[in-house]
Amino acid sequence: MAERDKFGERIKPRIYVGSKIVAYLFLASSVILIVQAVLSLLSVYGIIYFMPFSEYLSGPSYIVEAFEGFFLMTVITSLAYAAIGIICFVGLLREQEWAAGISLILMGLVAFTMVMHLVINAGLFGSVNLVLEITVFGIALLSSAYIAKNFKRFD
Repeated sequence: MAERDKFGERIKPRIYVGSKIVAYLFLASSVILIVQAVLSLLSVYGIIYFMPFSEYLSGPSYIVEAFEGFFLMTVITSLAYAAIGIICFVGLLREQEWAAGISLILMGLVAFTMVMHLVINAGLFGSVNLVLEITVFGIALLSSAYIAKNFKRFD
């Protein structure tokens, strides 16, 4: 048991290497999510050719608007997950309990979102985006497994 001050905080917290690795994995997944969101946004609006959207954006206007709205929501969700991931990165470096709890919820949401993207249509997102999503999904599984296994250590 670690020594505590009068407010209940650990005086000299012991930070484990695994916690640092998981924290940096959160930072890496946040960066990947930001890159994916920016690339998706630029690709949908035709600024860069990253994903095969031209055949989807040549239909009736209501289909195009629905398609752009879907990707705008995907971009907003990815950026929100990335922001929460950066907050968890800071908390996990200090082995805070709130960061462990939030990170488990966040990684579950990220994993669910990535699986839903793959179920909807993997070809729709392009090969580079598919690799990014599989990478973030793998990070989510590894991070969640480590935090769930060592949850009692976070306080």
